[in-house]
Amino acid sequence: METETELGARRILAGLTLTCASRGACSVRHIVRPALVSQCLAAHLGLPPEVQARISMAAAAHDIGKLMVPDTLLAKTGKLSATEWATIQSHAAAGARLLPESPSTLLRLAAHVAHAHHEHFNGKGYPDHLCAQGIPLAARIVAIADVFDALTDPRPYHQTRSDEEAAQYICSGAGTQFDPDIAGVFERHFGSILITCHAADMLLARDNPRQVIARCFSLPERAPHLLRRPRFAR
Repeated sequence: METETELGARRILAGLTLTCASRGACSVRHIVRPALVSQCLAAHLGLPPEVQARISMAAAAHDIGKLMVPDTLLAKTGKLSATEWATIQSHAAAGARLLPESPSTLLRLAAHVAHAHHEHFNGKGYPDHLCAQGIPLAARIVAIADVFDALTDPRPYHQTRSDEEAAQYICSGAGTQFDPDIAGVFERHFGSILITCHAADMLLARDNPRQVIARCFSLPERAPHLLRRPRFAR
């Protein structure tokens, strides 16, 4: 039976994720699709269902550190200066700092994912240049789901890639940017990944953003911290 600590952890993550979406720091699409794709990858890796669920929730909250990045910088479409790029990169460590120290397994996992989802398997990522198994497993999973969605998401600062082009990017980065074993699972189960993305898109089309975020964290839609009606980025 779930403890009050873990229920509170889900509420904390949902509240931060909602705030991130309402500010436009992260689109609702980039919350739900990485969450579901991460869960799909975790399932194909043979992880237990309860671990899959925690990884999915941590993935939904992976970009909460962007709450600490100025809105004007997040909205910039032109080339970033070195200083601006460093500020953008700071969102990884900032996301971990936003989460309170807690006995909650979920919050600890979410902090690891927020902090390390931009680390590269070869040690050339950020913020700490971790490599290989030094990167938490959940962060290695979310890294692939994050990049796959980012590449296929229409954004003003890059050319949108097709699903197949994005998949090729993931596969070509096996062993350098991405864990080769997880990238291999992604390649072998690409059909499942596409089905999962379609399910996410149907969820986004059917439900409003508050409902989608509540579902990501297995919370009632009308939970008190989800009742406000902010402006969302889809």
